[in-house]
Amino acid sequence: MSMGLTPDLASPLTSVVLMDSDLGKIPELFELARKSMRVVGQNLFVAALFSTLGIILAVTGLIKPSFAASAMLFSTFVVVSNSLRLNPTIPSSH
Repeated sequence: MSMGLTPDLASPLTSVVLMDSDLGKIPELFELARKSMRVVGQNLFVAALFSTLGIILAVTGLIKPSFAASAMLFSTFVVVSNSLRLNPTIPSSH
């Protein structure tokens, strides 16, 4: 971890760069990391679910392959929307 005015050369060698000297933001960093891991897990589940169901239903002939492809596009939209919840600068409807 590096703090404050670190040279650009040191930044790639650190896992975290604090842009100011306020160490009180470290708990926020860990909370953001926990939220990020939770969202990654949710996104993996949604993508796997849509892909698995879409492929199975298309292969068995229960739905058209074009509909399965559309469902996968929808799952991409869900994954991206879910990820955007982590960015506090983007207004959300929640």
